[in-house]
Amino acid sequence: MRDYNQINLGKLRSPPKKGGVSLVTNNKNNNKNRQQQPPYSSHEEEEKKVDDSAFHSPKESSHASLSTAPSTPTTSAMTDDAMEEYRAPSLEAANITSSSAVGGTQSSRTAPTPLSSSSSVGSHPSLHSQNTNHTQSLSASDALSLRREGAEATIVKLRSQLDQAGHSDTSAQSALAKSDAVILELRSSVRQLKRQLERVTDEKQQLQHDRGFAVPNSLNGDALDARVGELQVQLDRAHAQILTADMVRKELEDTLEAEQYTWELRVQDQERQIQEMQYQIGQLVTDLESTRAQWKQAEDSWLEEAQELKRDVEKAQQEAHQSKVAAVADGSSRSVEDAPQLQQKIATLEQERTELQSCLDEALKELEAVDEELKSDNSAMLRQKNRELQSRLEESASSSNLKEPLQHLHRLVLERDGMDDTAVAQHQDPRDIISAIHQHIDSTAAPASDAQHSLAQSRQQVRQLESKIISYQRDLEAREESTAELRSSLKEAVSLLKPLQDTVAKSDREKARLQQQIQQLHAETRNGGDAAKVKELQEELALQEKELERLRQEVLTLE
Repeated sequence: MRDYNQINLGKLRSPPKKGGVSLVTNNKNNNKNRQQQPPYSSHEEEEKKVDDSAFHSPKESSHASLSTAPSTPTTSAMTDDAMEEYRAPSLEAANITSSSAVGGTQSSRTAPTPLSSSSSVGSHPSLHSQNTNHTQSLSASDALSLRREGAEATIVKLRSQLDQAGHSDTSAQSALAKSDAVILELRSSVRQLKRQLERVTDEKQQLQHDRGFAVPNSLNGDALDARVGELQVQLDRAHAQILTADMVRKELEDTLEAEQYTWELRVQDQERQIQEMQYQIGQLVTDLESTRAQWKQAEDSWLEEAQELKRDVEKAQQEAHQSKVAAVADGSSRSVEDAPQLQQKIATLEQERTELQSCLDEALKELEAVDEELKSDNSAMLRQKNRELQSRLEESASSSNLKEPLQHLHRLVLERDGMDDTAVAQHQDPRDIISAIHQHIDSTAAPASDAQHSLAQSRQQVRQLESKIISYQRDLEAREESTAELRSSLKEAVSLLKPLQDTVAKSDREKARLQQQIQQLHAETRNGGDAAKVKELQEELALQEKELERLRQEVLTLE
């Protein structure tokens, strides 16, 4: 390429007419050289392809290098030596193009002679053929433009073409480097595939060898596998039976726990009720004791009041007797004329005294009767006797001479009860005095009747409480009996459940041991075990079935 540029520059600097003739003569000489040149070798053809790709655009050269370079090494028949032989001419062509691209700038500055151009053509026939192809690409219009524009414009154009050629060379080199990297990757992949192929062949041979040993043992293995399958089926059945027994046991445990929980709740309720009843009984006992104490205090107070009333009556009798004696002493000092009147009055007073004495005796009797009725709870009879006494007093109060004794009696009654005796002077009529005495007695007797009524009610309440206590004690005894029965039944259930749990745990252990033996049998059948162990396993399965039957019977008995 460098020589070609030197030739073109030398011709362009010559006169225009001669330049056109020189171009024609160069074309003729190139044609002659083609005819005289021997046929290309494989290396020269590859160089020609690389040089032709360098004159195209960068995109075309890169596509061509990428499309041609990887296609050749992918064939499986090509060896590493062939790949090296293929790569060497391409590298030489790339070096030629790069050297021509670098030397293009220098050829524009120097003007070589025609002798150098001819020598360069003779030394590099491939480059000469490329130059002739390039000169043939110039048309008549290009030649005319060259003549018109002059030598400097042509030099500028040629420089631009050289720059484009340099860019295309660099792109071709980068494409070549990429193709080399792809080739190296393909080589590494081919080596890996070869190694994998060797490993696969070794594994295939090993598998064939193992197959040759495994075919004689396959018949015994099939029989053992069938037997193991039967044993596995029996084991699954036993496992299902154990699971059903476990479910039944769990259901029974749940029912027993629920019943135990309900009975415990009932027992707790009964104990709480018993505690409440005991608390109520204690309160009733305290109330009963308090009512008894109150009743005793009331009885003592009434006895004291009765004794005070007796003492007051005795004092009243003594005062009446003294008043009579004083009246007799006062009447003796009077005149003799008043003697018959005084005697008459004494007789009447004596009569009244006897009547009052009888009334006082009856009152004492009534008080004693009241005391007895208070003790015997006869308040109705007491009121009736009080009415009779009032009627008698009203009958005996018709005389006006009873005023002073009645007032004196009223005063004594008021003093006995600790009241003021000023109200005695307010009543002048004996009937009013008697009614006042009666009202006072009724007012003092009313609290006694109320106390008796409350005492009767308290006694009735005590009787009711005693009856309730008896009923509560009976309920408590019945509940204690039921709780004792419940505890005994729970103990029996627990005693029945414990052996069932033991048998279930034992069956679980047996099942685990049997599974381990079956796994060992599987391993031995793979390694060629004997039939004695299979027989032992069958016997153990039979024992396991018997154990399951016994477990079922125990579950039925528990149900």
